Amino acid sequence: MKVAFDENTPAAMVRVFRLFQEERALKSQVKGIVVKQAQEYYPRADDPDYSAKDDAPWIRRFAADGGRAIVSSDRRMLTKPHEKLALVQSGLVVIFFSGAWYDWKFCAKSALILHWWPTIMEAVSSAEPGFYRVPIAWPAEGAAQLKQVPTHDLKMIKIDYQKSQGEAVRKARQKRRDGEALEDLFRDGAEGQQ
Repeated sequence: MKVAFDENTPAAMVRVFRLFQEERALKSQVKGIVVKQAQEYYPRADDPDYSAKDDAPWIRRFAADGGRAIVSSDRRMLTKPHEKLALVQSGLVVIFFSGAWYDWKFCAKSALILHWWPTIMEAVSSAEPGFYRVPIAWPAEGAAQLKQVPTHDLKMIKIDYQKSQGEAVRKARQKRRDGEALEDLFRDGAEGQQ
């Protein structure tokens, strides 16, 4: 199983995790895991799928090469519809870090990744495709759990809900207006008979 770290994750940590693959004490946890860097899948400027500052091409290339998971420090991928779509369509396990982590210095970032590495590897091996977040926490060994993040667009769900409610509101208003018109008609008719 291949795991790619994106370009925003400390490159030194990628080298460390590649070394872990050979470490006897960790071999049981990293069994079958191959650590890659996103840069290995970037298209060159003359490639047909090249698009400047776009992660979608390398995501698709990585998935096509048998990629299973991405560990990303770029939470903006979740706000760019075409990149988010590439992640969802590729059927990858995508692991992000919680907000405050992005402002931390190198050693603190690296320490958190290292602390969560066994849990991340477990998710790579067994989690359903989707988005997961590493909390800013230092749980005891064996107690760590990634938080699942919705893959659907919450803004679109809200818009669709408002549209559906808008139609119901329009119908209710129209029904009320039609009822008022009927009442006016009956009232006018009754007044005319007097």
